Amino acid sequence: MAREQIKKEPQPPRWLQLPLRWFCTPAHLEVIEGDLLEMYNLRFSGKGRTAANIGWITDTVKCLRPGLIRRFLSNERTNSNKNPMMIGNHFKVARRNLVKHWNYSLINIGGLVIGFAACIVIGVFVHTELSYDRYHTKSPRIHRLVLDLTARGEKLPWAIATGKWGPRMVSEIPGVINHAALIPNWGNKSLVEYGDKKFYEARFGWADSAVTEIFDFQFITTSDPIPLRRPGAIIISESVASKYFVNEDPLGKILRRDDETDYQVTGVFQDIPTNSHFHLDLIASLQTASKEERDGYWGYSYVELHEDTDPAAIDKALGELLEKYAITKPNTAKLYLQPLTDIHLHSNLMYEFESVGNLKTIYIMVVVGGFILAITCINFINISTAFAMKKVNEIGIRKTLGATRINLIVQNLLETLMVSAISIVAAYLLARLLIPGVEDITGKSLILTIMNNPSALLWVALTVVVVGVAAGAYPAFYLSGFKPGLAVKGGGASAKSKAHFRKALVVLQFSISVILICGALTAYQQLNFMQNKDLGMSGDQVLGVSIVYAQNIRDSYQSFKNEALAYEGIENITRISNFPMELTSMWVGTFKLQGASDDEVVRSKWFTVDHDFLPTLSIQLKEGRDFSKDFVTDSSRSVLMNEAAAKSLGVTNPLGSEIELVGYDRKMEVVGIVEDFHFASLHNEIEPLLIFMGMGDNTRLAIKLKGNNISGAMDDLEKVWSKYEPSRPMESQFLDSYFNEKYSNEKTIMKFIVVLTILAIIIAGLGLYGLAAYVLQLRLKEVGLRKILGASNGGLLALLTRDFVKLVLISALLAIPFSIVFLNSWLEEFPYRVELGPGIFILAVGLAVVITMITIGYRSLTVANCNPVETLRDE
Repeated sequence: MAREQIKKEPQPPRWLQLPLRWFCTPAHLEVIEGDLLEMYNLRFSGKGRTAANIGWITDTVKCLRPGLIRRFLSNERTNSNKNPMMIGNHFKVARRNLVKHWNYSLINIGGLVIGFAACIVIGVFVHTELSYDRYHTKSPRIHRLVLDLTARGEKLPWAIATGKWGPRMVSEIPGVINHAALIPNWGNKSLVEYGDKKFYEARFGWADSAVTEIFDFQFITTSDPIPLRRPGAIIISESVASKYFVNEDPLGKILRRDDETDYQVTGVFQDIPTNSHFHLDLIASLQTASKEERDGYWGYSYVELHEDTDPAAIDKALGELLEKYAITKPNTAKLYLQPLTDIHLHSNLMYEFESVGNLKTIYIMVVVGGFILAITCINFINISTAFAMKKVNEIGIRKTLGATRINLIVQNLLETLMVSAISIVAAYLLARLLIPGVEDITGKSLILTIMNNPSALLWVALTVVVVGVAAGAYPAFYLSGFKPGLAVKGGGASAKSKAHFRKALVVLQFSISVILICGALTAYQQLNFMQNKDLGMSGDQVLGVSIVYAQNIRDSYQSFKNEALAYEGIENITRISNFPMELTSMWVGTFKLQGASDDEVVRSKWFTVDHDFLPTLSIQLKEGRDFSKDFVTDSSRSVLMNEAAAKSLGVTNPLGSEIELVGYDRKMEVVGIVEDFHFASLHNEIEPLLIFMGMGDNTRLAIKLKGNNISGAMDDLEKVWSKYEPSRPMESQFLDSYFNEKYSNEKTIMKFIVVLTILAIIIAGLGLYGLAAYVLQLRLKEVGLRKILGASNGGLLALLTRDFVKLVLISALLAIPFSIVFLNSWLEEFPYRVELGPGIFILAVGLAVVITMITIGYRSLTVANCNPVETLRDE
């Protein structure tokens, strides 16, 4: 039946006809389409349009036979691509080209491997940060109970609450299934003993029995399905078990804590994963304490909600619960739930279990990773594009011999895809080697799980395809379109436009490199500033020692102090409630001038010291006097305050004034004002501080050593310690190192940025070298002519490098404004920060120029020294 006649009959919609016309060979299309239209008309007249359309689809699918499918790699001039061996031939040609031009292949693959490996490592780090606490089966339903206190209009968010609220929530709020309390050792180390083995354990805590029901603890062995339900029970990590019980079964064994409490091991669990917001190695049963003690403990409370429960409804019910039971005013406290998965990156409360992550760090890592990937792709595209110009003659010859445009597109894309695929495999292997080093930098255990992660594999495959296609697009789609005659002559493309394209890529690449160099220099400068800023106190050669459980020293402190000071290397000892920088462990209170209104209270930090606090830590007294043994009332009536506290009172000079401690019914006389010193990290502005005289809660020693024989002084100190605490080893840490630990996040960022900047420079250098080698090769004849006309080697060297240096300077001019914006945004989070001066940008530009000269200098010198006879003999 003729197609013109059929068109007058009912026909299926056009979109249903397109698939058949798309895949069916032209030789068979008219006959097959005619038969299908006849069948369509029969169904249309008998069953209607819907049945006819369904039948059309079924018949079309039945036509999917090898003999009827169009060969899209063929045309009317040649049927060579119908040979199944054609694809294999493309692979063979691609492999030969890579081997033949091995120098360009090595540069391309080397740059891609380094860039891909860096991106994989960054991806693993970011994935680890984003996966915190998500490994728990019930993580979407687990929430932490947090408390907001309000003083003087300021909200004080606490990550802790008393133990009474969890049981009340389960019994009185529908939708709350279970609760568990978790109480850490609050920075103290417990001495744990088994037989003759003694170790200080920092990761010791207590918990309700429900903690193993709410959280996923992977038990290796246990004597009870609920191992913490008995008083005196303890569960330990696999690491602790291997430390105390070599070749022994831990179950049933007794561990003694701090010479006062025995616990029986009822379970051994796998070490808590890195991506958890808390890490404990020994968890003792909270059932050991009385109900009154459990209700009164301050700790971390977790609740499990029913899967259909709205957390907002629970928050509302918590407000009613607080009004029912709390003794504080309703407007000064608020209880609410915090999702478990928000704790690590979206929480910055007081008394966090551990240091939380920083979402800004994730953003920085992602941006830097994007920069690295951009530089890597630009390199690949730039070199591939430049190298493709050598293939113009080859393309013309292949087209003259009958190759189709599709042949050439497939061939060129296959080459770049092969390079991309080889590089990603090598990058994965390199990333596996780099992971341990990254773990040392970040202090986190990272797991490379690409092979077991379908989504990660999909991203890797997508990256290979996108990078390969982007690099091969120019030769594949543009050069393959040349007419054979022009292609054989090397024509068909504007040399000027090609050069502009490559120069634009170089400018973009080095702009990113300059931004990274500026970032690395600024991060280093800021960290150096924070670590070396005058804190108003000195932790140099000052040991910090905890005496929380050293009861003998606490009871006989003055005797211990006198004996220790008798040694020449020990200059001073003071007893304090908190080490400086233990901001979250300090008391928070409010005070006001005697007679002032309640609206004039000042919120401040409080801590207690003894008589030698100021000289031991080299804190300067600005006005008044220090605590003195000559004034027996100092321990009950006197107070020191810092300058920030004095200014907050709003009087010219509060020295000698009386202040009232709000809520304590106590009046204190201000006997001295000390110069402001940083008792917190430089992430915080100096807050008002009150310093009291007291001994009962002073569980820290600050010990000032002198002279050059520090190790000898420490040996003398340990002799005195052993006399008073023979069963308890002394553990100490210099306070300056304690200060530096507060900047671990900045250290991580700086190390990451420095390493990634070096990698970016290497990648950019490889790309620049490859491009320079190509460009300078094209200028060999020009150099030969100039030498014949009398040009010197120095002049030729300047000529050959000038254009590249210009590109780098243009890159710097574009990069500096962006660097200023980004770096100012990052520095804004620091109250005390460096100022962005011209020095950083001058140094960054200078480094970029030096790197450029080193990269292309040797190659340029080789070209400048060439023999003009050799370069011009073919002309």
